[in-house]
Amino acid sequence: RMRTVTNYFLLNLALAEVSMSAFNTVINFVYSVHNEWYFGLVYCRFHNFFPIAAVFASIYSMTAIALDR
Repeated sequence: RMRTVTNYFLLNLALAEVSMSAFNTVINFVYSVHNEWYFGLVYCRFHNFFPIAAVFASIYSMTAIALDR
């Protein structure tokens, strides 16, 4: 079976990395190319929070994997 604790940690790590790229890389690329903010005031206020939360989720996932081993 593939439902082991380690696989759940790896899935969590993968989701953290995908959210990092979705919330940070793509948005910053679009803003840099067009030099105009298309994503609304609400996302503008939380724009710095989402990448930091994704990085912390990634770090905590790697820590959990290391402690599990």
